[in-house]
Amino acid sequence: MSKSFSVVGAALLIFVAGGCNHSSHAGKTMSDASDVSQGNTDGMADAQADGSADDKADSSTVADLAVASDTWSAKFDVVSPADRVDVVSTQPDGTTGAAEVPSPSPDSASPGVDSAGPDENMVQVDAAADADEQMDSSPDVPIVVSPDDAAPDAYRDTTAPIIKKDTAPAIVDATALDSSADGALPSPFQLAVAPNRMLDLIFMIDNSPSMALKQAKLKAQFPKLIDGLKDPSDGTLPDLRVALIDSDLGSGGAYSSGACGPKTLPDSTSSNYGDLGRFQMIGAQACGVTDATAQWLEHSKGQAVNYTGDIGTVFSCLAGNLGTLGCGLEHQLQAFEFALVADGVGNTTQHQMLRPSAYLGLVMLSDEDDCSAATNDGLFGDKSDLRGEAASLRCGTRAHACGGVNLTETPPGFPTTASFSAPFSTCAPRTDACPDPTDTSVPTTCSPLRSVGALASKIKTLKSKPDEQIFVAGIFGWPLSDADMANATYKIAPIPNPNTADTAHPTVYDAWPVCYDPNHLPTNPDATTGFDATAASWGATGGLRIGAFVDAFGDNGLKFSICQPDFSAAMTKIGSALSKKMQNLCLPAIYAQLTTCTANYLIPDASGTLVRQPTPVPKCNAEQSNAPCYALATNPSTCPGAAYLVQLSQGIDAGVSTLPYGTMLEFRCQ
Repeated sequence: MSKSFSVVGAALLIFVAGGCNHSSHAGKTMSDASDVSQGNTDGMADAQADGSADDKADSSTVADLAVASDTWSAKFDVVSPADRVDVVSTQPDGTTGAAEVPSPSPDSASPGVDSAGPDENMVQVDAAADADEQMDSSPDVPIVVSPDDAAPDAYRDTTAPIIKKDTAPAIVDATALDSSADGALPSPFQLAVAPNRMLDLIFMIDNSPSMALKQAKLKAQFPKLIDGLKDPSDGTLPDLRVALIDSDLGSGGAYSSGACGPKTLPDSTSSNYGDLGRFQMIGAQACGVTDATAQWLEHSKGQAVNYTGDIGTVFSCLAGNLGTLGCGLEHQLQAFEFALVADGVGNTTQHQMLRPSAYLGLVMLSDEDDCSAATNDGLFGDKSDLRGEAASLRCGTRAHACGGVNLTETPPGFPTTASFSAPFSTCAPRTDACPDPTDTSVPTTCSPLRSVGALASKIKTLKSKPDEQIFVAGIFGWPLSDADMANATYKIAPIPNPNTADTAHPTVYDAWPVCYDPNHLPTNPDATTGFDATAASWGATGGLRIGAFVDAFGDNGLKFSICQPDFSAAMTKIGSALSKKMQNLCLPAIYAQLTTCTANYLIPDASGTLVRQPTPVPKCNAEQSNAPCYALATNPSTCPGAAYLVQLSQGIDAGVSTLPYGTMLEFRCQ
């Protein structure tokens, strides 16, 4: 089969979360200094790991912050007792159908090959990332669904198609592709001679009350991610756009007030779906943003476009202004969908942030698992039979399974009636998402949360070649090391009820942390339950769904524990991974076997169409007297294993003295 591949911009998704992911447990875990754990799309299969078990956590720590005695209780409620008496849910009880008794809104705080290294007269060339990727210059076809309705209340996973946001660039003068003598070797293939160092980076930060300590870590160490993005040869940043969203998508009106109730947005509109995935620029001017209409930070051609000062410092300021008063029923994954994919929620102008040839990076930070259910939010709301458990516990008991058994079975059951524990490595998110319409206000045989696989697929429609163009990272509830993974426990058990006014329930069932900050381990357990609320505020519950989402992007996904003492190593690794994506210099070894090759420049015209130049670029002779020419060299430090470093000897080809941004070098070989 004739094949080709190209290097184009890629997208990075970074998610920092405090919840633990149980979806892929055979693979290695990611500590603050470990490597990526790779797995399947829904997290039900074993993950593959390429990290090092010997990597050690960074010993530096963020200065201890004052923790209020009710930090953990903030995850349950930010509504005062006086406010509570006015909260009357319109959601009928799943058992009786009667209107619910007033109660608090949840808060989630609830060729021959040269053996020498690179020649100083040669230019390293960005190589395609995967020899098996097929070049497709035809328009993409609709593959997933999105809402047509203008109102977010009508948003459903129905049949209206989403068209991919970009397509592979057209090539003028394309000819029939050659194939190898036995038809087994790929041809043609392309290299980015003038790589597109463009990155669109979206951060999703959990803004529920339990996140104050973790947000402080991120604010202190985000600049290390920016440092990691810099070109090591000259210290320059890529053309960079950075946006910020939060996890608050409300509860669809299931609560009439409080953090998960209706809220008024900055444009004075009212929303039952929290912040709707809108880009957050709170206090932008004071942080150094110079454009009052800016929705994201932008750095282009070595210059700040819409801010002054250091972009890392400006972003850290914006992240610090996000606050921790968001809904505790976090919709981390759907926040990306609302922000970048969904139509009819008022975010059309945000989609303009995404450039077709740029990498897309998504990063998440959260300390609880995803509870994406919009817009079928029937599972939320005050229900009398659930008052003996934390409001967000249903997100786990109805959407997780351990040992192949759904947690709706007893124990723990739904409603929760008994304590439960299981090895964390045996637990995973359910994949049987309920179809629309399903009444999720009552117990169901399916998961009431949105399919993780479907949400990942929607993100992948944003790029014509998602396996090359998208990168996702999560910092969330996950064991700190392989040793911790082997001993980690998924646990549901009573804790002291933070709502001391609820004398009928002195304790309530809740998920216990799957990891703790090593500098803040449990030392002051409650006498009745053994739960240490202060240590829990530094820890995180298991993020099974978040982990499965990261795994859906395979080698392009990184998982880190939010329980790291600090995020410096995570930020550095994320930045370095993105930088490498944009300047991949390594060519799979199979191409060294292609001894008969013709190479031509593909130079973009004003419209972005790649125009094949008529004069071939030959393989370099020993003296490089036939420049411009190309060569392959071994360089184990840059290209480990059997891969080769591609080098291009500078010269003038077809009258072109400089190569425009985005120029490709196409090889047609046998």
